[in-house]
Amino acid sequence: MFGMLDYRAHKLWILLGYPFILIGRIFSIFIMPFIAFGIAINYANEPFLQIIYSIFALLFSEIIWSIVFFLILWVIKNIILLFIDVIPADGRSKDEAMMVMMDGDAAITILEAAKPRPEYSDDLIHRISSINIFHRVFYFRIRNRLEQIRIYYTEHPEVHSSYDNDILICKRLGLMPGFFEKILTNDLYRRTVATYSVLLLILLFN
Repeated sequence: MFGMLDYRAHKLWILLGYPFILIGRIFSIFIMPFIAFGIAINYANEPFLQIIYSIFALLFSEIIWSIVFFLILWVIKNIILLFIDVIPADGRSKDEAMMVMMDGDAAITILEAAKPRPEYSDDLIHRISSINIFHRVFYFRIRNRLEQIRIYYTEHPEVHSSYDNDILICKRLGLMPGFFEKILTNDLYRRTVATYSVLLLILLFN
């Protein structure tokens, strides 16, 4: 076993873990709806019942696949950890170092985002606003929201910096995320919409 800084270990995770993540995402979004539909047509002849059965079959399949996929990634991660010792960099804890190994710069940005909002630098706001391709779609909206939150806390030092207060500030200033921003910038929502959209297309053309 040899030591490796967390952000360097992320490169190894990209090499060994990301191919499985990509395959898992493709299977979840594009293959499982077909499996669910195949189950439904075996148990129902009426179109309405096929729709109901397909939805429940997909829900059940997603639960099973989530468990299997978690175990696959857990095995891969622990095989990697048999050969390397992840060393926290920049004063991070061991748990935070594991986050960085798994998610790289995105994890570093998320960890830094936990600091009080008045301490946000322009660079941190930029990195949060462009943390992935979906955030970049709404870059200027997210950046403006974070800047206005920072200004509000700076002008009202009596207000404690917290997620709940962030929401209240956004509501007060009319900066709440719109529907499409909520969907596209949330990984769970995004994958759910994609998966059930594929199922909907299958049902429409069968």
